[in-house]
Amino acid sequence: MCAKRLSEIMTPGVVGVSPDTPVFTALELLRNKNISCILVLEDNEPVGIFTERKVVQLAAEKGLQLDSYAISDIMTSPVLTASRDMDIYSAYNILSTHKIRHLVVVDENNKLCGVATQSNIVDHLGYEYFIEFKKIFQVMTTNLFTVSRGYSVEQTLQEMAKTSTSCLLVAENERPVGIVTERDMTRLLINGTDLKGLNVEDIMSHPVHTAHLTLPLLDAARIMKETRIRRIVVVDADGKIAGLTTQSDIIKGLHGLSLQNLKQLVVEKDRELEQTSRKLAEKTVYLDNILHSSVDLGMVAADLNYHIVYFNPAAEKILDIAAIEVIGRDIRTIHKKNEVLAPRFDKLVEMIQNKKRHEFTFIKEKEAIPCFVKALVTGIWDPDQSLIGFVLMLQDVTERTLAERKIKRQKSDLEVMNAELSALYAVSSKISQTLEMEVLLDEVLAVITNIEIFNFEQQGGIFVVDGDKVQLVSHIGLEESCLGYQNSRGINDCPCGRAIRSGETLILDSTEFEKTGLTEKKSHGAVIVPIKAQDKVIGGLCLFTPPDFAGLDDDKIVLLSTIGNQIGIAMENARLYEQTRFLSLYDPLTNVANRRLMTKGLEKYFSLAKRYKKIFSIIMLDIDNFKKYNDTHGHSAGDKMLVRVATVLLDDIRNADVVARYGGEEFLIMLPEATLETALLTAERIRQKITHETGTTISLGVATYDSSMTKNEQLINKADEALYRAKKRGKNRVEY
Repeated sequence: MCAKRLSEIMTPGVVGVSPDTPVFTALELLRNKNISCILVLEDNEPVGIFTERKVVQLAAEKGLQLDSYAISDIMTSPVLTASRDMDIYSAYNILSTHKIRHLVVVDENNKLCGVATQSNIVDHLGYEYFIEFKKIFQVMTTNLFTVSRGYSVEQTLQEMAKTSTSCLLVAENERPVGIVTERDMTRLLINGTDLKGLNVEDIMSHPVHTAHLTLPLLDAARIMKETRIRRIVVVDADGKIAGLTTQSDIIKGLHGLSLQNLKQLVVEKDRELEQTSRKLAEKTVYLDNILHSSVDLGMVAADLNYHIVYFNPAAEKILDIAAIEVIGRDIRTIHKKNEVLAPRFDKLVEMIQNKKRHEFTFIKEKEAIPCFVKALVTGIWDPDQSLIGFVLMLQDVTERTLAERKIKRQKSDLEVMNAELSALYAVSSKISQTLEMEVLLDEVLAVITNIEIFNFEQQGGIFVVDGDKVQLVSHIGLEESCLGYQNSRGINDCPCGRAIRSGETLILDSTEFEKTGLTEKKSHGAVIVPIKAQDKVIGGLCLFTPPDFAGLDDDKIVLLSTIGNQIGIAMENARLYEQTRFLSLYDPLTNVANRRLMTKGLEKYFSLAKRYKKIFSIIMLDIDNFKKYNDTHGHSAGDKMLVRVATVLLDDIRNADVVARYGGEEFLIMLPEATLETALLTAERIRQKITHETGTTISLGVATYDSSMTKNEQLINKADEALYRAKKRGKNRVEY
């Protein structure tokens, strides 16, 4: 397997400045963006680099009186660069050889692509790398720069600049109490802090990240990545400083180590065993050392008589058997102890003789704890391709197996969560599309019955509380014979009412569900979910379940309750919308259309008449002597008269006609598809009916659209003129 390339691990987003950028601007960028370096670019080509270490060195040599300097005066140049295709081993060799932490990555035209650091390399080292270095103490640095709390910060600056040291430890009784890094010193210097009189105790970072000597190196790398630190102080059992491990220490094993060769050692061990099969019989020191160095890879070798000739320490640990107990014994005894039957063993030997390998995983208990072991069996072949033995390779994969199972569980949990969120989104999305109550409920019901995680049938209904009854307001897939029956049920007479009263979700079997009256089939069950708005149950959601319905777990019940609440809020919003809409389009006194709705209607019908040569007539009417009536009987009586007149008008007109209050005691009636003759007959009928039912008289003017009209105002003016003539000619009459 190929090593990773810099293009895969580099940091692409790099802060760059031009060569003429003032130094103080670069210093502020280091501080504000919390970065360790800035690149100096010309036409996106790197010409220099400015790092935290450079800040420390400049401060030690000249102080930070650099106001007159440009970044080009003090940057490190030329810049060490590498191509995007360079592997991480070669990159590390450059970093190590030149004792730098940043390697600039460029393309074939020397244009900037990114920066590769030691952090990038550590983050992308595979598990195989850490096999070579098992514990943190194996790579730690013991030559440390350690000072007491009272050590001078000025002296610290000089020492760090002189030795190019990235940090120093502050210790008390040989135990770490703080740490001072180049970044700490850089921030101090950029902020203009006066170092005189300061001790390291005043500026150190604490508490310190520590680890015991035996911490696995893989865990140390993970801690550095998660906590975004570059170093860990290594302590002994008494908490005393034993060393320091940095990212440089972790990856120093890359010097001369090929990750590919290491992986090949693990994955293709059988090939190496074939090449050294003759030496295996004599147990040469060379092979013995190689096999013993396989810390995590258990290896067992046997000859053609199945006698064990090699059993390494890792195999002892994995199989919980001492090598001295099995060397020279028949390997089948181990298989028998682990309950591997003889026919299975014979089949395995036959596979190997046919130059095949066999991989399997088995579970072995240690102190009543199950351990997962991955095994590979293959043959050992001499140069003439003759089988001369067998080798069994073992690896304890308990940690990985448990991690994979945990990931699988988490994946399953995420899938469930995603399904639940998708369900909520589907309902919310549909709710957000309309405020029309009837449309809203029908579409939401269709969405809910199609949500896969519930496994509902595409049948159900939505009820609302209407006094002491429940009323079916929306349904899907219900038999026609059930609809009227259900609308007559009292809230105390059916399970739907019980769910509404209790405020809890009910799951009904087929027997209980028959009582709802919603189905004639015997095999259905149902789930009934209360619909709530402002903590008050206003209805119920009834959803049919199939015969094989497996029920609902607590999470799904909670999800359905949430959906019920969403529907409740949507219904309340729809009710408010309808109320607001009514108030905005209808006269609050007479409940007929107001001037706004009248104007929209006139525009609509006039446009249809003009475009499609449709017939359209209007009637304008006025209550005779209304002012005198008001003055005589009072405004309250006048209002009641307006309501009575409006009621007669609404009762008399066709469904297609629209009555509007034009203003004061005037009304306008729009009659689409009505000829002048029809409009006159309608006007006369209305005049007589109002006189008969209210005791008052009205005057009416009728007008019909003709093709010479270009604006609806012309039609209104014509009706108004006719009304004026009716008034002038004695009132209580119809004119046109």
